[in-house]
Amino acid sequence: QHAGFFRPLVPAGTQWIKKGQLIGKIFNERMEWVEEILMPTTGLISNIIEASMVSTGDELFELMAPEKK
Repeated sequence: QHAGFFRPLVPAGTQWIKKGQLIGKIFNERMEWVEEILMPTTGLISNIIEASMVSTGDELFELMAPEKK
């Protein structure tokens, strides 16, 4: 929801991440934290953005979620 500098906190494709776990942060130009990015559901992140600058609405990661039974 915020533009700024994105810092991913988890690697892509190496571990299952639980719903609600912190996966990245967005900072403003003064390097003040403005938003935490939380995992929306338990699953595997197949790709996470490496670009430092992000705009509002950018897709920051791709999610591979387990199938529900």
